[in-house]
Amino acid sequence: MTPHSPDLLSTIEFVKDGWLLLRIEGHSLQCFNPFKGKSYKYPSNVRAVRLTSLAFSTCPTFPDCLTVGIWAYNYSVHISYHRARNHQWEYCNIECDSQTGIRFSSNSNSSPKYHDGSFYFLDTNGNLGVLKMVDEEWIWKVHKGPVLEDISLYSCQLAELGGQLISVFIKENGIRIQVFKFDTLGNHWVAIDDLGDYMLFLSPASSFSVSTKDNSMRNRIYLQKRIGNEMVFYSLNDGMYHTSSSQRPSKDFYGMRSQSFCCWL
Repeated sequence: MTPHSPDLLSTIEFVKDGWLLLRIEGHSLQCFNPFKGKSYKYPSNVRAVRLTSLAFSTCPTFPDCLTVGIWAYNYSVHISYHRARNHQWEYCNIECDSQTGIRFSSNSNSSPKYHDGSFYFLDTNGNLGVLKMVDEEWIWKVHKGPVLEDISLYSCQLAELGGQLISVFIKENGIRIQVFKFDTLGNHWVAIDDLGDYMLFLSPASSFSVSTKDNSMRNRIYLQKRIGNEMVFYSLNDGMYHTSSSQRPSKDFYGMRSQSFCCWL
């Protein structure tokens, strides 16, 4: 994790390939790479304060980079997008058919993903929004989220695992974590209980998987929580929360502290 940013008043909105997308004082947006010491400042966007999910496709300094931000509710999605080569923001509103569509509510706790030419967004109920530009027109489609047990959600987040999209659902007070893989051919979710040779790192601005050759590290989900000075991880092997030195695993969030204003890199 890192709290590093070029401005103390900035918040981290999205992270990809070492680049941090920062919101400064609500309106201004800027990209910053703490490893390279480079930055990219976006032109002014008066609608930025309303955007709840932001992402970019590739390195922000590349001419073909596309940055997208959305604010969505029910059957409407409001889009702000920036093409680096044009040096300006453009805007688009899409109204979906309420008779055939699926309600979608923006989720500021889940980082979007750019995958196979589309931007993917997970809403507060686990529904998956897909945004793609085709022939200079935005296409928006929503897929129903997985069927969950009747337990209140603490959060749901989107990540990639071995080149596939997955969603991670954390139940209220952390009493259970469920993971689902999105089948892009059948457009449906499949429950999984094994991450293979991967571990996950989850935070609102960045959620991703990392492969490991250490069998003791696989199937771990690292969260933005700690006990004392140690980070907490959830093990899919036993369904319990651990730290590296803890001899007493926990079944929920009791006794943990949230680590705010930071992200995984």
